[in-house]
Amino acid sequence: MAIRKLLSPLKSLSEAVERLGRGELGHQVPVCSHDEFGSLASSFNTMSSRLAALVRAREQLLLDVSHELRSPLTRIKVALELVPEGTDREGIGDDLNEMETMIGEILEAARLDSVHGKLNLEEMDLRDLVAETVAATKARPPGAMLVDMNPNQGMLSTSGPREKSGPILKIDRARVRKVLANVLDNAVKFSKGKGVPVEVRIEEGDTQVTILVRDWGVGIPETELTQIFEPFYRIDRSRSRETGGYGLGLSLCKRIMEAHGGHIGITSQAGEGTEVSLVFPL
Repeated sequence: MAIRKLLSPLKSLSEAVERLGRGELGHQVPVCSHDEFGSLASSFNTMSSRLAALVRAREQLLLDVSHELRSPLTRIKVALELVPEGTDREGIGDDLNEMETMIGEILEAARLDSVHGKLNLEEMDLRDLVAETVAATKARPPGAMLVDMNPNQGMLSTSGPREKSGPILKIDRARVRKVLANVLDNAVKFSKGKGVPVEVRIEEGDTQVTILVRDWGVGIPETELTQIFEPFYRIDRSRSRETGGYGLGLSLCKRIMEAHGGHIGITSQAGEGTEVSLVFPL
């Protein structure tokens, strides 16, 4: 009993370190003594508070810069309309669109943390939303297809019109569509040359519904998987227009899924392809 009481502060500190490692910045541990354990707990609390403050300052800086960039970008786009047609005009327009997308993703992530940016929830058939988003990929080879499990034969079949509806969930249509579009965009983009369409499935369980997006593209190295949802993290560091993006898309997807009480996961093998899972609670 005495040993348990003696080691109790160490257990609390160990749990706090684990929570900090999971991203719960600012978490504090109770300081119950003035001995070495108490001093260590105080130091941990100071470190945790400073880390949280640094992250908040970084996010606020990004938010402020993004707001300030919107006005000059709008003026540039207006001025670009007066530039004669040509390759330079098209290239500048593409660059401006990329910047607008990046700014939009930063601001959208900030809205999710704001009391004024809560989810606009409505009940809807998840399958209809998935089918609509999948259909938008048809013009981009290899494209994507929504497949259903055949209950009689236990096999996958290409989906078309069917009598049975999909799972009815209460979700924010625009934001979930953004998640689906981002995941499908990545899957199609990194499947070039394979010729096999991206496969999308919906699996219904007792407590959750999962959307699975499977491609047979270049895959992701195992060492990269733990960092792929970090803001601004990119596997392709060349930032070429071919692969595009600024490493914000998956970070935003993670925030949106968590706001719905769900989560996003990725399994992948380099050279074999990637599967993304979007899990929604029932």
